[in-house]
Amino acid sequence: MYIKIFALEALVYRTANAIDLLRHDKVAQGRPYMRSKTEALKDFSIECAIAKVYGSEVQDYIVDEGLQVYGGMGYSTEAPMERLYRSVRISRIFEGTNEINRLLIVKEFLKKGLKGELDLFTPLTACLDWLEKNEGGDYGSSPWSELLTIVAHLKSLTLVVAGVTAQKFLQELEEEQEIVTHIANLLIEIYALESAVLRVRKLKNDPNLEAKAIHMDVLHALAFETSSRMEASVKALMFSFDDPEDAVQIKNALAAYSTVPHRNIKKHKRAVANYFIAETRYTLG
Repeated sequence: MYIKIFALEALVYRTANAIDLLRHDKVAQGRPYMRSKTEALKDFSIECAIAKVYGSEVQDYIVDEGLQVYGGMGYSTEAPMERLYRSVRISRIFEGTNEINRLLIVKEFLKKGLKGELDLFTPLTACLDWLEKNEGGDYGSSPWSELLTIVAHLKSLTLVVAGVTAQKFLQELEEEQEIVTHIANLLIEIYALESAVLRVRKLKNDPNLEAKAIHMDVLHALAFETSSRMEASVKALMFSFDDPEDAVQIKNALAAYSTVPHRNIKKHKRAVANYFIAETRYTLG
């Protein structure tokens, strides 16, 4: 639960800060405040949709786990989980259902690529060239370089999957909602992981902040879980193609980019659990 909360916080802080900075720049250029705010929100519509989906689903997971801890008592109105269990379900429906937001995430992502607002072609070409050469991956000699490489590889995997799928289906992609959902899941997962990694890097580099050893346990556990979920999404997407030959590049990208160095994830998760048992509250800054 705490690992998911940390990733969600990082994602929301990152998105909100980016929106605030863009709004500030627009106001400094002489644009009206409200117009600047609206334009900034529009520019980060993908990230906002990701925050809504990821946040509501993390919320559901946490409340469900909380009710499980309470056991049968969790259903009783005397327990706090009963009300929460009823209340949180709406979060995946209002402000746009999570299904609609997933479609929006991919639609806006590809639209920005076609309009040139996001340079998707250059990195996609580089990824495909790298796969053709079958170059081995180097995760570096430190835990930090390992995490940064995992993030880079999973971003490359997401880009290849989105690019190859868009080229395959073209305008018909909007009708392939199952496939679009898998691509959205990849974008959501990698954005959350990257946000958490960037947050810890800021804690490490800012002398006024403090990065704790527990932060690395959180990141290693999160990286493993993220990689596992992304691998499952890519495999499900591949088996949505009629001809397996159409998914060869995706299959190669999955083999090259989804492998992570071996770590005792159980050990990292227990370290996180023991930390919060000792703290008795959420204290990760």
